Amino acid sequence: MLVFLGFLLLIGCSSQDLGVNDLKESYPDSFATGVESLSEEQQSKLGLPNDVPFTVSNVAAETEGNETMVEYQSDGSDRLVVTTIYEPGNILQDLENQLNLNSGSVAGAEDRGDSYYIEWYNGDEDTIYQVEYFSDSEERPQQTLSIANSI
Repeated sequence: MLVFLGFLLLIGCSSQDLGVNDLKESYPDSFATGVESLSEEQQSKLGLPNDVPFTVSNVAAETEGNETMVEYQSDGSDRLVVTTIYEPGNILQDLENQLNLNSGSVAGAEDRGDSYYIEWYNGDEDTIYQVEYFSDSEERPQQTLSIANSI
């Protein structure tokens, strides 16, 4: 029983705070300045995953026009880039694979060699989300799908 409680404590301590306010506080120069021009509504639609498959060491954001890119970096070679496009029109890419997300959305996906890429349109929020995960892991496609499902 004691080992089980210790395991639960370890899991609780290792969780990462990846919400918009937590990221603003943790990364005021690299993240907060990149999203400060967004309205409250846009910030609420920002594609921030609840979980990533690596320990995040830095988060940076950049907003240009109707597009915001958030980049998560590890101390190693893992890197995640999530792009949110607000009021996009019809600009989805024609990708080789289609996946069903837990939200009911159909996403396009493709293996890009050193990364795996997933893109989908969220009609309720009128946004396109693009997730690109760079990793050496053989589990990269499944991990990218898990990231997309956590947005």
